[in-house]
Amino acid sequence: MRLFIALWPDNESATQLSRLASMAHKSCGGRVMGQHNLHLTIAFLGRVNKHLHTRLVNDFANWYVPESVFTLNTIGYFERPRVVWAGVSNPLERRHLTDIYDNMWDRLKSYGFRPEERPFEPHISLLRNAEYNNFSRVKMESIVCRPKRCFLVASNPTPNKTNYEVLSELSVQGV
Repeated sequence: MRLFIALWPDNESATQLSRLASMAHKSCGGRVMGQHNLHLTIAFLGRVNKHLHTRLVNDFANWYVPESVFTLNTIGYFERPRVVWAGVSNPLERRHLTDIYDNMWDRLKSYGFRPEERPFEPHISLLRNAEYNNFSRVKMESIVCRPKRCFLVASNPTPNKTNYEVLSELSVQGV
């Protein structure tokens, strides 16, 4: 089991993202992320041993993240994992999400975790195993996202889909 921490979009945003994923699928193929699985990963932890897994589940619900509102208004492609994504271009919104990322990793370091070397790129994956496309036929309208939930999730990938199990939820608090 691999663990990650993510913000889950509100229902309205998830519906809009699902429509965008369907449009992108027509151009890029691949596997469409299910509407209920759309999320913005804050921290990917990878495989975690049973003892650490239990500690994280018990402690996680006592943490919090500040309330966030951000606009997804760009579409992009990660070549290596072949992922089409919707991203945030507004510098202030990117900074806020990066602050959430940095604060989460500050907590996780005490458990022995270390962030990835690459810079944090706030995004929501729409398609997996997709082909690159110039996205000229994908009409990207701005999607205002107001996540109300942040989860610690176990991921169990299979060849045709990925199963997610929510292990714990933390509070999203207004500023």
